[in-house]
Amino acid sequence: MILTNSEATTAELTRAFPGSTNRIRTTPFGTPTWVLDRQVAGPPPPVGAPFLFIGALEPRKNLLNILKAVEEVHRQSTRAEARPPGPCLHVVGAPGWRNEVIMKKLRRMEQEGTVVFEGHQNRDVLWQRLTAARALLLPSLHEGFGFPILEAMAAGTPVITSDRGAMREVAGDAALLVNPEDSGAIARAMLRLEAEPMLAAGLSERGQVRAQQFRWSRTAAQTLDIYRMILDHQASGITAGKTLSV
Repeated sequence: MILTNSEATTAELTRAFPGSTNRIRTTPFGTPTWVLDRQVAGPPPPVGAPFLFIGALEPRKNLLNILKAVEEVHRQSTRAEARPPGPCLHVVGAPGWRNEVIMKKLRRMEQEGTVVFEGHQNRDVLWQRLTAARALLLPSLHEGFGFPILEAMAAGTPVITSDRGAMREVAGDAALLVNPEDSGAIARAMLRLEAEPMLAAGLSERGQVRAQQFRWSRTAAQTLDIYRMILDHQASGITAGKTLSV
């Protein structure tokens, strides 16, 4: 049997290995336990709080389009005097691969004062950043699951993520979904959260509920059921005098 972490991953495997379709089972992951026992501070921070990106600095995370969106938000907000000048985005994560262009733009925007790059952080600092953020930005080009979505939701932080694959599956109706290849769409979602405090509050409430629905106990139970099914097949084969390949 082949176990996957999301229906999106199952679909990808089915397309790549059609002969294995009957052997693939989805056992969705749970919300990381390190966030579930923490106390949510309250409603989302007010307009003007920084947005947050969490992830490795690599092309798959789509940070270039996020940075373009941040530039657009900063331009429009400054023009309308809707937020004080200062960092629009905190970037938390370790450098990844093929990120020369990403790092160059990130450093330039950091000098301009629109971005703060914090690198890798421990969980206590990460929780502080999550609860202080206007929203998490995770419009990745591809994710197998998307743990930061659930981490942010558990913290009561609104989420902007991609309208595709595992991200849409994990986020459900508790996030703003955007085309990750359209930096304008990302910027418009950010501006909506700036302009609509009730939207931010609603996403925060729905996100906290959704984060509680993804439990590792369910993952374990579903995995155990599959082990039992395999053992039952083995026992049947032994009873029938056959050798089964599992």
